[in-house]
Amino acid sequence: DVVIGGVGFPKDSNLYQASRAPSYIFFAPTPVLKKGGVLITPARCEEGAGKGVGEQRFYEEMRSAPNMSALLHKMRQEGYQPGAQRAFVMAKVMDVNPVVIVGAEFPDIVRETKMIPAQTIKEALGFAVKHIGSPDLDVLIIPHALLTLPFVQD
Repeated sequence: DVVIGGVGFPKDSNLYQASRAPSYIFFAPTPVLKKGGVLITPARCEEGAGKGVGEQRFYEEMRSAPNMSALLHKMRQEGYQPGAQRAFVMAKVMDVNPVVIVGAEFPDIVRETKMIPAQTIKEALGFAVKHIGSPDLDVLIIPHALLTLPFVQD
């Protein structure tokens, strides 16, 4: 139902970098989260979306899109510049699973990118309970999501 994926320093410094955790989890060789499940990543994002040109392209693509399906369609038709590929990747993730960013210093930036800001893990799990429709959640915690390749054993 829920996967909490940590990124840690320095990847937690901005949203572009922190978004790697949910995308790495989503694209794992064997799915560890069902469709509609919630991806949670704690990240301060003290640099906002990021200050680099590519990071700003990511932010602008995410911010200007009405929804993830529309962003995917646009990017498939028109292509994208370096940096904006992360918007394409995140649109694929978020078209299936909502992403919650916990503890971001600029929650408005998180919201503008169609991700869900939360102050605490408790608040993020509260969102998951409402989204899933049940207080009985299966939660997987991956402390180092960028260094861990999750797989499901039969």
